[in-house]
Amino acid sequence: MNPPVISVLGFANINRRLFASHASAMLTYLIVLLQMKMGEAEPNKM
Repeated sequence: MNPPVISVLGFANINRRLFASHASAMLTYLIVLLQMKMGEAEPNKM
């Protein structure tokens, strides 16, 4: 059984592993942004 793979004009192959990697990176980026935003909301909480 072959996993689904999309070829982008022969330059790159998009598969589940690449999709999962990008989703993980985006989630990590959003978490960091949320943490920074929460830090701005309460700057004198020490």
